[in-house]
Parts: sequence; C-alpha cells; structure tokens
Amino acid sequence: MVQNIACNATRPVSFLLPDFLAEWPYERRLHTDFGTVDVESADWVNENHLFNEKAQRSFDKSLFGLLGCLIFPLNTRAFCRVGCDLANAYFVIDEYNDVAEPEVAAQVCDTVMDVLRNPYKERKEGDKLGIFMQGFWQRALALTKPGAPCIEQFVEGFDLYMTSMIQEAEDREIKRVRPVEDYLQLRRETFGAQATIALLGFGLELPEEVLSHPVMKSMVLAAMDLLCITNDMHSYAVEVARGIAFHNIVTSIIQEHRMDVPTAMEWLENFGKHRVATFLNGIDELPSWGPEIDADVQRYIQSIGYLVRGADAWSYESERYWGEKDPESRSSDLHIQRHHKLPSLSLSMSSLSFLVTELQSLASETKRRHPEAAEKSLAILRASPEQATSLATDGPQSDDLLRPVFMGCATKNAKVVAISLGSLQRLISLRAVPQSAVPHIITTMSDAMSQGVDIQLRILQTLVSLIPNFPHIHGELLAEALLLCFKLQESRIAVVSSTAAATLRQLVMFVVDKMVAEDRLEDLDPTLLISVHLPDDSTKSLGPSAHDAFAVFEDLCLLTNGEKPHFLHLEFLHKTFALELIESVLANYYEVFRKHNELILLLQHHLCPLLLKSLSDRPSFPLILRCTRVIFLMVKQFSLELKTEVEVFLMHLIKTVSDDGESESSHPPRPSWMRVLAMEIMRGLCSDAELMRNIWARYDGQASESNVFRLPCHCVEEADHREACSAGSFSVDVWYRGVKRQCNVAEPRRCCWSGCHSGECDCVRSSWYDAFEFWLEPPRVIYEASMLDKADAPPIPESYVYLLALQCIVSLCEGFASYTGPLYTTLVIQRPRQPGDAAIRAPPALDLSTLPPNESSTTHLLILSSDDECFRNARPWNASRRVLQ
Repeated sequence: MVQNIACNATRPVSFLLPDFLAEWPYERRLHTDFGTVDVESADWVNENHLFNEKAQRSFDKSLFGLLGCLIFPLNTRAFCRVGCDLANAYFVIDEYNDVAEPEVAAQVCDTVMDVLRNPYKERKEGDKLGIFMQGFWQRALALTKPGAPCIEQFVEGFDLYMTSMIQEAEDREIKRVRPVEDYLQLRRETFGAQATIALLGFGLELPEEVLSHPVMKSMVLAAMDLLCITNDMHSYAVEVARGIAFHNIVTSIIQEHRMDVPTAMEWLENFGKHRVATFLNGIDELPSWGPEIDADVQRYIQSIGYLVRGADAWSYESERYWGEKDPESRSSDLHIQRHHKLPSLSLSMSSLSFLVTELQSLASETKRRHPEAAEKSLAILRASPEQATSLATDGPQSDDLLRPVFMGCATKNAKVVAISLGSLQRLISLRAVPQSAVPHIITTMSDAMSQGVDIQLRILQTLVSLIPNFPHIHGELLAEALLLCFKLQESRIAVVSSTAAATLRQLVMFVVDKMVAEDRLEDLDPTLLISVHLPDDSTKSLGPSAHDAFAVFEDLCLLTNGEKPHFLHLEFLHKTFALELIESVLANYYEVFRKHNELILLLQHHLCPLLLKSLSDRPSFPLILRCTRVIFLMVKQFSLELKTEVEVFLMHLIKTVSDDGESESSHPPRPSWMRVLAMEIMRGLCSDAELMRNIWARYDGQASESNVFRLPCHCVEEADHREACSAGSFSVDVWYRGVKRQCNVAEPRRCCWSGCHSGECDCVRSSWYDAFEFWLEPPRVIYEASMLDKADAPPIPESYVYLLALQCIVSLCEGFASYTGPLYTTLVIQRPRQPGDAAIRAPPALDLSTLPPNESSTTHLLILSSDDECFRNARPWNASRRVLQ
C-alpha cells in the first residue's frame, strides 16, 4: 500500500508542515509585469500543442507563469519572460519523463541538449519539443553577451538535469529509494537547480574566482538544497496519492532513519534550518573583490534569496500540490497542517530590522549635530508592522523618516553619506517612500555624485531600485535620473564606468518594458497623451511611457551620429556604447518596434543613415563590429518594414564580401577583417531559411533588376572558390585530417569541387567525414562578431573565410530541403481528383535533358552530375563513413 511507503501504519497520519524559512530575510515579491508575461509564456506553450488532455489540465492549474514572476521579481520584463518560459519548460520536460521509459527519457534528453548546443539550427516540423525549447533558448541568449561564461554554465547545468531525469526514470521503474545523501546529490540535478541559478548570472557575468570560492559554492549548494527539500515537502502528499513517492526526500528519511512521517518532517525542518544558517552565515564570510564585483555579488546573492522564497511561495499559491481547497479540509490519508502562515506582502519585521540597524549607525555618526532626527525615524520603525506599511503615503511620518537620510546625504562626510544612501536604497526597495519624494531623491544623489567611488556605486544601486519601484517616473524626471548614469559611465575609474554601463542597460530596458505595459491598458487617460514631432514631419500623440521610450531611443541614435539630443541632457556619448544599447533594445523588443510606427520611423530616418555613414568612415574594428551586429538585427527582424533600407544593407554586405582587398580610386582597400565580419553576418542570414525565402520574394522575385538573393549566393560561391584556390600549395592534408595522399589544389586542372579526376575524388571522398569534423569543430572557429571586448581585430586563419562560405552553402541547402521536402511528399501522395483520372506522380529525379542547354544554371547542374558519377566510379562508399545519405 502507498501508506506503507509513507509510514509503518495503516491509519491516517497527521503532521505539521515544516517552516525552515522562518528566518529567511528575503520576502515574497511578485514581478510588476505579472498578468502579462506569464500569460504570454502560457500562450506560447499552448501554441506548441505539447500536452494530452490530462496534462493540459495539470498545466492550466499549476500556474508556472506565477512561479517565474515569483522567483525573478526584480529582473527586467524580458528576463522575467525567460524565467516564465524556463518554469514552463521544466514542466513540459517533467511531463514527458514522469511516465516515460528510460529509453524515451534518453531521446528527450538528446533533443533538448541538441537545442541548447545548436540554438539556431532549423528544426523539423514535427519536432514539437525541439521547436518549443528553441524559442525559450533564443530568448534567453538575448539577455547576455554572446560567449558569456554563464551560457556554458547553464548548458552544463541543464545537461546534468536532463541526464539525471534518465536516472530518475530508471529508479522509478525499479521503485528504488535512495539514501538521503545519495538522493540529495541526484535531486539537485533533477530539480534543475544548477541551471536555474546559472540563469541568474545572465547579465552579471561574475568572474570564475567568485563562483568557485569555497564560501560561495557552499552558499549555492545550500540554496539548491533548500529549493529541493521545499519542493519535496509540498509534493509529498500528492506523490504518495499517485504512488510515485519513491523519489522524495521524506521517503528517503523514513527508510534510512526508520522514522514515521511526523518525525521525518521534524528531521527535515532541522536540516532545512541548518542549510538556511549556512547560506546566511556565508554572506558575512565572503571576501571582498572590489566595489564593482561586490555590487554584482550582492545582486547575485539577493537573486538567489528571492529564488528560494519565490519557489516556496508558489508551492502554496498554485494548485499543483494543494488544489483549490486548503489542505486542512481535504480528506486524505495524510492530514497536513501548516506550521506557518503564507509569506506576507507587507513590510516584515526582518526587513525592517536591517533598516533599523542602518539608522542606528546613522544616528551614532550624526548624534552631535542632529540627535533628534534619527531617533524620530527609529521610533517610527519600531512601531507596529501595520503602521509601518503606511509609510509610502504622503504625510508627516514619511517626512520624519526621510529627513535624517537627506540630511546625511547633504554632509561632506563620506561615511555618513554612504550610510544614508544605503538607508535610502532599503526604504525604496521596501516601497516606504512616497512618490512626491522622488524629485528630492534624484537631486540629493546628483549633489552627492562628486564624492568618492563608494558613493558613486551606491548611487547606481539606488537608481536600480528607484526607477522600477516608481513606474510613474516620466519625462524630465526620468531624463534626470538617466543623466546620473550617463555621467558616471564617462568616469575614468573603470569600476564606476562599467557598473554605470550595466545599470544603464537595465534601466533602458525597463523604460521599454513600461511602454509594453502601457500598450496593454484598455483606457489610457487622454489628458496624459503627449504630442510628438516625428522624423517624417508628422505628429502623433503618445502615452507617457511610449513617449519616454521614443525619446530615449531617438537620443541614442542622435548621440551615435554626433548630433545634439532632445531628451537627455548630454553633450557626448561614445558611439560604441550607444550602439550596444541600441542593439540590446532591438534584440529584446523587435516585436514591440513593429507595433509602433513612430519607432520604425526612427529606424528609417536616424538609425539606418548613421549605420551607413559609420560603415563608409575610416574602418575602426570596435565601431564596425557593433554596426554590423545592428545591421544583422535590422535585416533579420525588419525586412518587411524597411524594405529599401534592408536592400541597401544587403548590397553593402555583398560588396564587402566580393571585395578582393585591392584599392580603388574612390576608397582605400578594406581590411580583411571587414570581409570576415560580412561573411559572418551572411552566415547568420543564410541559416534563417524563412528569411532567405522572403528576401527572394521581396527583391529577386519581383519584376525588377534587384538580385539581392542571387548576388549573395554568387559571392559565397566566389569566396568558396577564391579561398580554396588562393592557398597556393595548400595540400589536402591540411584540409582533411587522416588523408595520406596529397593533392595540390593549385595545379592547372579542374579542382575537386567542380569535377575532379578520379584519384583526387577518391582521396577527398574517403575523408569527407573528417573534413566536416575539422571545419565544424567549435574550438577552432573564431567568431569575430562576438568580440565586443577587443580593440583590434584578432589574427584571422587563412582558411576561415572558406569555412564561412561552406557553412553558408550548407545552411542554404538545409533551408531549401526543409521547405521543399514536405511539398514533394505532398505531391507524391496526391490522389486523382476525379475517378478515371491518371494518378499524379512526382518525378523520381530531375531530367537534365529537359533544361535549356545554354543556361549557366544547366551547366552547373551538368558539372555536379558528372562529379557525382565520378565519385561513384572512384571507389565503393564505406557506409560507416558516410555523412550524406
């Protein structure tokens, strides 16, 4: 009986649900975009039709979008959407594996890991799980820089998660109950804790010395254990009812320590409190890595704290474990009572205690001049929690609370200012500051900005809390807040400059997030609308958030082009940094731009001209690199809205790829790295089969002289031939590993790609597999387009452009095959429309004799056909070495 798994008794069991998070200082918080991003994520899951009817009902009740908004409450809207997607992805994979045989679980693992390792590989139409995971992973990659260490950490963690699911399926099949320590080691992986925590590093990019520090590793391990045992504690009753409680820590405790359920829960509570103490003690034991890194470490630890609290809160608030009724009212063999109340949404005593400590420090530092000010604030905070929750409203209490903070910031004592800013930041995060105080806060921080490095970093941390917690900051007030970041970004002190740059990225994203939220409002107050003069000399009325997003993006374009901004009070902004901000916005919000015609006009009238101008100026690797990355986004995401501009960009890429490096009278020769960048962009475009078909339809397919599609194909072919033949005596031994016989490519005869002699075909054919293994081996590939930290172009391998050309050709062929294959299949199985009609049959192969003999395309096909015949006659294929069927 299932009851015997739970305990050695047949009567119903009652026990208290442990509360080992009672001392956890991180309170329950919900992302401000809950109700929108979670719905978007759920709709995305449902569009993929992944579930049967039973699983669909379970998904609808579980509210995994709520989980994402609870565990990532302080991140940007784009990050929260990825968090909701990740939570839903865990559910999807869990549903696939919960009742799966080990062999099926292994297939699921292979599919998911192939997506994570090849995020832009085109998926087959029937690969629902692969298409689903690809959508999540591409959105996640947009949150951080390409090649960031956190990406590999996430992939590694997810690989452990998927592999452990196979092990869990095997345990379930034999009903194996593991010892506690062995179980915890596996459970950390089956829960996906490592991958989830790795996602928190997207955008922070903490150095390896921080993540590998023994104290940090013990803290992360403690948080992982808290995530696992919290989930097991809530799911235990459901798993017992379903007969699948073998993989649960409560069952492992019962079996290993020979306990009943109530005693096992007490054991679990003590263990959980020990892990909480390990995490909290580690905060004080961590060393300092400098102000910049310490600020990121603080955000990282805070994010982990909210992750643990959010997971626990979701277990209560969703219906996955408790259903619609409270557990006390449910008839079950396991009678469970809650040991603690639901996490409170109001200010908690633990949160207030931190603020009290800071104000006490402030009082001791300023007691000679203003002893009464801090004491009055402390008296307010020591009042009842119900009174403390009213601090966010305007009134005498809020004035008394903020007065010592502002007075401390006005002093010239760096220690007092630092304590005051810390108190201010905590008050803002607790939402204990009225809206009317925001202008004074910004002015106060502006006055204190000229002080030391620690003060400047405190100001940046306070801004990160201020703008998201006060969504009504618009217009001039928002411009003044952003101006503080822009000024600090120009600092000569590296730690201040880099921290300000990261803060700006986050705040600019939040500005656009507010516009997205405003778009969902059904009835926006007409009195709030602002008339805006658009680049095409028309006017449009925009809401406050839409106006902010328009003004900020317009000024970024103007500053990049060296023009005077309209909204931001800046005189200068480095072009490279401005382009990075523009790229981040376009990468995360291209769908939003398509819905706003005023933003498309900014792209058309400001961004496109400055990109073309930058490309025609004297080549600078950092600037051209960022320009080409933005151009790639423009072509990929706005080819319909910017038809003429995209055509110009494509022709520029084509011209750059075709450039042989020789100087012309009009301009000096382009450096070789520009050609490599253009080829890398071309490779990215060729990998998008739908985009390439649209390019053909919009340009080459029309009755015009545009050859936007044909010319790239010709340039790729030309680059392929040029790189293969420019190597001089470059031997086939260099091209292909394991080839004993050398073939000189420079010999004046037909090379192996356009009809070669049988001996050369034999040599090349026998090592075809090794050739692909060589060229596509990731460690040997250099991606210039991801080298944002480089001031100069890296050395370029002699054959790298050839590799890019080969990858372009392969991507085009795969795209054509994935599109035409289903059409051919439909034609093959088509039946006669009327009785007596002849059956429609698809041709088994292309009849070359029916093609026009004088066309160049026919000539190429005849050459390829003769090559195939040559390969077939050279030597029988070794089936174990084939790569093409």
